[in-house]
Order: sequence, then structure tokens, then C-alpha cells
Amino acid sequence: MNTALSPTPMTSPAPIPSPAAVVCYVHPAPPPPLDKATVALNALEHKRFAPGTPANNLYQVIFYPWKGLFLSIIVFPGEHVAELADLLQPHGLALTRGVPVVSTGEGTAALEVEDVVREHLRVSVGERRYCFCARGDGPAAREAPALSPPPGEK
Repeated sequence: MNTALSPTPMTSPAPIPSPAAVVCYVHPAPPPPLDKATVALNALEHKRFAPGTPANNLYQVIFYPWKGLFLSIIVFPGEHVAELADLLQPHGLALTRGVPVVSTGEGTAALEVEDVVREHLRVSVGERRYCFCARGDGPAAREAPALSPPPGEK
């Protein structure tokens, strides 16, 4: 996994085919906690994008501070979205289409994830934008960040 602790644009495009899938995972503070979501992400990386192999270049992570939150933005080939969803399910987590949204003094602000990925990895995202969310209506689901549908979707 290639990571950047501060958003640093790449000088050449990441070798991820466009459109890529992007998953935003919001966590309280850096570094990301070793929790169920991180375990599922590591399982996907090791199963499909093994560290130390050329395939690992297809799995990129941007650690990105935004509006007082800390996000891991994971970018990988879109055909693996269903597999990640399957890896999350046993942990009570699910992928939800959308982007993180926060309340501000002026209303709400949605993360422009397409711009972040284009700037830092020079990869096009398209319609495959997701966030983690807890399944069901338990405490984890109630504490999940607000999500907004991708631009152009309702």
C-alpha cells in the first residue's frame, strides 16, 4: 500500500485504470485505528494487491485531513468494490454510495473527493464513490458520519 501522511500530489498518474473506485473512511485522529474496517481493507489489499508486488501500485491510500476530520481515501480498480463489500459484511459494516458531509456555520460541506483523488493521484473516479457505514440501527450506525450522494445523484 502506498500512503502519504500529508496530501502530496504525485508527479505521474497512479497506474489505476480509470474510472477507479474510491472509498472514504472517516476516523477520529491519525493514524487510522486498527479496527474492523482497517482489517477488511488490509484483507482486500493482501488478497488482490499484495505488498511488494507490482499489483500493489493499484491500491493507493491518501491520508487526508478535512474540516477537523481525518480520512483515509482508498483508491483501487472499480471491479473490486463488491469484494470489499463482502469483506466488510461480517464486521457489521457496509459500503454506502456517497461522500462525507459536515455541518458548518454556513450550512453543510461535502468532500469533493473527485478533486482530491485527481490532484493527488491523477486518477479519474467517475461514479464509484463510497463511504463506510455501520449496518443496522445500533450505536455505530447512529454515530456514522453524514453522507451525501455523489454529485448528480439523488
